[in-house]
Amino acid sequence: MVVVLDVYFRLSCWCGGMSTVSDPQPDLRHTLSGAVANNLIPNEEADPEAQPLRGNTPTANRERFQQNQRTAAQGVVQRSSWIILLVIFLVSILVFIWGVFYFRGWHVWREHNEKPCDQPLANWLLSMLLLPLIWMTVECFSCRRLRIFVIFFNLVVLLIGLRQFYQSKTCDTTNPELYSFVRHYLIFLTVWWTSLVVMPLVFVAVVIYGMWHGWFDELNGASPETIKNVETVAFDPTLFSEEGKQNDDKPAPECCICTETFEPSREIKRTTCKHYFHEDCLGKWLRVSTSCPLCRENLEKTTLGDAAPDRTGAQDVGWAGRWGLNLAPSLPDHAISSHEDDEVRSLLLIFPDLDETTALLAVRQSGSAEQAAAYLGAP
Repeated sequence: MVVVLDVYFRLSCWCGGMSTVSDPQPDLRHTLSGAVANNLIPNEEADPEAQPLRGNTPTANRERFQQNQRTAAQGVVQRSSWIILLVIFLVSILVFIWGVFYFRGWHVWREHNEKPCDQPLANWLLSMLLLPLIWMTVECFSCRRLRIFVIFFNLVVLLIGLRQFYQSKTCDTTNPELYSFVRHYLIFLTVWWTSLVVMPLVFVAVVIYGMWHGWFDELNGASPETIKNVETVAFDPTLFSEEGKQNDDKPAPECCICTETFEPSREIKRTTCKHYFHEDCLGKWLRVSTSCPLCRENLEKTTLGDAAPDRTGAQDVGWAGRWGLNLAPSLPDHAISSHEDDEVRSLLLIFPDLDETTALLAVRQSGSAEQAAAYLGAP
């Protein structure tokens, strides 16, 4: 029910913002796609600002690539209408089934909670019916720290219900209506919580598989000319760090995408940000992303320059005008903080077409991604 309630909560926030002209909200599609992407493809990064300090070891590069791959997968989900529609369809079915159980549960509890039962199944049912109300209260008041506690408590109550049900000896004869409903409700909740663990793993695997097999090539991939303009270098062992050597500033001797060691038999590409990849690996990556798989530098812009396609569109001009941003100067000299980096990434999940420079300036001028999104989403 976490995904269901989170989508419902975001829709409630969006609908509530419709009546407030002075505080416009992002449109419905961005709200839904953001909720789906964040829940089905979680991407918890430790400290993005510290990523470049982790060194050039193969392990560090693999971790960085996996995080960036999940970020790219989130972007693919947000841009893929058929994925959003499929998830909305499945969520709608779950909402319907859950609603039937929920309201039926209140009826069963009201009519049969005083009938004899050798286990306190009526009290358990009441607890399960109150938990969604507690969850929505936590979300509406933005008590994020309590979210994990509510989830944990929900699981504990579910396990208690399973134990009480299987220890019951006479409830099926003394209170058959309550006993029967609790049995079916426990089956539904068990299947749901099992799916809650398995579904994100399967979803991530399917999306990433599709990214590498051309299912989403039309979704914000770089121009085909980009890979051609990335520098090709001849294999030279001296370019890379020696295996087992500590504190070596040279790049790792393997491609972080396929995790295979560089060798003369495969073409090697060196990006403008001085990262090395196999040509075919980088080519597949650029079909769904314009950024470097390790540092997220925009390879399309750095390699094609003025010939790079304009992906901002007319809407970005409106956004910049709304904020009064001067995009000509470079960003301020001081480095981006960890908090700002998190806020920028949150803003880019809501507005995938927004370039990072504009997003950073918007966050710095507004103070947070939430406030920036409210204004950038204005018509």
